[in-house]
Amino acid sequence: MESQSFRFNMEDQPTIEYLSRQLAEHQQKYTQKPGVRPFGVSMFYAGFQDGQPKLYLTEPSGAHTEWKANAIGRNASNLREYMEKKWEAGLDNEKAVNLVIETLLEVVEDASNIEIVVCTGDK
Repeated sequence: MESQSFRFNMEDQPTIEYLSRQLAEHQQKYTQKPGVRPFGVSMFYAGFQDGQPKLYLTEPSGAHTEWKANAIGRNASNLREYMEKKWEAGLDNEKAVNLVIETLLEVVEDASNIEIVVCTGDK
């Protein structure tokens, strides 16, 4: 609905940053209303803007931040630290997927529990 409203009013496509900010504001509103249950989950919001991939994290507090790589859930801080140490600018898809697999194997007991989605700008 927000995307449709933006396109109708601005006659342009909304950016990923704009949509993640709107989502974070919506999540945050529920922490202030009496009688409603606040959102209890963080969420990744990803897409392409000007041909470049964008990844945003929204939190129930209303915070939204842009990341190159991030993790949510159990041991997220350890995984984030691991990725920060191993991350290099300009990783190609194969090296990035290998880094993700290495990172996930730090917490997953069984490798069959791993699922990876790779999004490219041309598909």
